[in-house]
Amino acid sequence: MSLGGYYAARAAAYEKRLRAVVALAGPYRFDQDWDELPPQTRATFQARSGAKSEEDARARAAGLTLEAAAAHIDTPLLIVGGGRDAIVPARHQERLAREVKTAELVIYPDGSHGVTNRAYESRSRMADLAVRPAEPLNSTSGGSRTGACSTHTASSRVAAGGQDGCGNRSDDQRRPRCLRMRSPTSRHRSPAMTRRTTRRS
Repeated sequence: MSLGGYYAARAAAYEKRLRAVVALAGPYRFDQDWDELPPQTRATFQARSGAKSEEDARARAAGLTLEAAAAHIDTPLLIVGGGRDAIVPARHQERLAREVKTAELVIYPDGSHGVTNRAYESRSRMADLAVRPAEPLNSTSGGSRTGACSTHTASSRVAAGGQDGCGNRSDDQRRPRCLRMRSPTSRHRSPAMTRRTTRRS
């Protein structure tokens, strides 16, 4: 099974040679929703982790947590998730974004696990960060911010025809909920993503 989104965020915490990191559909703490995981996912993790029982697997899953690591992340971190992810719900990505000051959170309300149903859009956004790492939020050239990434949960709603805090209209539920990180190279982003970026003055 894949836990790349988890290990990417963990690498951002402790490998300071990294210039920017993408964490796609990764858990904040893997045992948090253990009972709601698909049976196949639990069985696969049990087999791959070498656990002797499901309870042992749950205990090993509890060790996959970013609770201590999140505070050490100061690398630009793009966190991507899907609002309809049945394996790693968006609340995992939202929690990580709240705890990382250099985080940019993108939640696709209709996105599946890994946002595979919107890969044409999400992958271009992730590739953009890999080519042109975003400027950290505490950069002197771009101002500073004391709080972590402000987000909208996948279940949040706004009045019909209105906008949420990221400027997304409520009548287009397919758009990502939140993009809150300044980038000096935003003119190079794909047009579809540039219009969803909230700039900070």
